[in-house]
Amino acid sequence: LPASAAEQTEADRTSNNGNSNGCNNNGNAQKDEDRGDEQRQTTTAPTNKSRRVICSVCDRPKPRACICEGLPKHRISLRRCRLLVLQHPHETKHKNRSLPLIELCLDH
Repeated sequence: LPASAAEQTEADRTSNNGNSNGCNNNGNAQKDEDRGDEQRQTTTAPTNKSRRVICSVCDRPKPRACICEGLPKHRISLRRCRLLVLQHPHETKHKNRSLPLIELCLDH
């Protein structure tokens, strides 16, 4: 490459801040802002649906998913023993995990 072409290539690399696709960061930031505006518009738009009522005890939607009716009337007391619950790491991400159920059934 002639010296001027090499200098031009180097100037292009520095002006793109290392982006190999030729886009500068300002263009990406503008696109991200546009996406954020779209997301804000969709989340703040009024909806005709009413929000679901959440049970304050089991933290599940009433009346279909509420499990309070199936819980023991009096919590089970474990005074002479300790309980160790082993939980898979993936289970912590799920709403229907076992630990909250155990906490609702046992007296701490």
